[in-house]
Amino acid sequence: MNEQEFVHRPVLLDECIDALAIRPDGIYLDGTLGRAGHSREIARRLTTGRLICVDRDQAALDAAADKLGEQMERVTLVHSNFDRLDEILDTLGIGGVNGMLFDLGVSSPQLDDPARGFTFKQDGPLDLRLDPSSGVTAAERLRQLDPAGVGSLDLPDYLLFQLESRGDDLSPQMRTFLSVYVPRLDQLSLGEIARRMGVEAAQVRRWRMALADLRPHPVEESGEQGGYILPELLVEQVEGRCVVRWQEEGAWAPVVSPYCADYLQGAASEEERAYIRENAQRVRWLVSAVEKRRRTVLRIGEEIAARQQAFFQGGMLRAVPQAAVADALGIHKSTVSRAIAGKYLTCRRGTFPLKLFFTAGVSALEGGEQGGEISRESVKRELQRLIGQEDWGRPYSDDKLAALLRQGGLDISRRTVAKYRGECGIRCAAERRKLG
Repeated sequence: MNEQEFVHRPVLLDECIDALAIRPDGIYLDGTLGRAGHSREIARRLTTGRLICVDRDQAALDAAADKLGEQMERVTLVHSNFDRLDEILDTLGIGGVNGMLFDLGVSSPQLDDPARGFTFKQDGPLDLRLDPSSGVTAAERLRQLDPAGVGSLDLPDYLLFQLESRGDDLSPQMRTFLSVYVPRLDQLSLGEIARRMGVEAAQVRRWRMALADLRPHPVEESGEQGGYILPELLVEQVEGRCVVRWQEEGAWAPVVSPYCADYLQGAASEEERAYIRENAQRVRWLVSAVEKRRRTVLRIGEEIAARQQAFFQGGMLRAVPQAAVADALGIHKSTVSRAIAGKYLTCRRGTFPLKLFFTAGVSALEGGEQGGEISRESVKRELQRLIGQEDWGRPYSDDKLAALLRQGGLDISRRTVAKYRGECGIRCAAERRKLG
């Protein structure tokens, strides 16, 4: 920081100097040195006295040393925080002072320097530390909040945060790949990236594979209000079979207020009694309707557990039409649709919306292990798994993927593979080969 940048007018300078009533042989302390405007005037009035200047910012101390010049022989600069004054004075062997000054706030050099992160005028790192040599930056503090990584600057920064969080050993070249080339993966092939970085293409592939299970965003993009999911149903494995229970936590049940029941006994008029009886009856009807809906949801859950045993034991999700469950329970299909809306089920594999268990599917080949129809969501997951394991230099065509799925027991056409691949956001083989 040069002298021109450091020129300023100290706040209430004359008033502060008068209030201190400075003695030439006194000992004084400036707990917030800043631009040293106040300290310079104090030091000018000292002959045999001493001035202790404290600041957390080493840059302020360095600039003050230049500004105070010859007066430095009466000044002691201390890189510390004023909340440690007792320790500072003890270290200097000073038992007490004649006066202290504190000009609280952020100084102009800190506001003017984009690298400090205090200014809104220019872009810069989100630092916000008064002492850049200690503690964590505001950006690091934000990244520790929930959801983890929410304070990341961009996609490469968020990916770097995830890799560091899981303890990966990141080389300087890997960091360069993240910051420079990850944003351009859709423009450059891995071979071109390897050529520009001066490494083997296999190394770049390993770096990209390390990113495969990372999330692109700290939170899912959605216009809906976030909130907690309290699953209505719990599926547990008991002696080799699925048992479905209603989750009591978070359950809501309307009741008739005891106050209204007591008031009914002493109601002054028949009109008041009729009003209370009518509304009490409405509450009882609502209680009955809620309980009936709970029983319906529980019965649907039990039917799901019976039909999706393979899924709850770690296998694929079968295709189950709502009409089939409705027929099995003796209720209308629309009743099933209304009952499962917004309802969730939790099991050892995770928490899922009930509607997930009612999807169209792909027929399993005769004699296959799965049998019946397999849910399209399970087929998509299997398709993603196969593509994730392919040789990037020789990616699978849709025909090859269809053949591999048929080997796994699924009766699926190349056209259906192409449709599901597109719905998963996966490019065709020619484009995957170009990027690989």
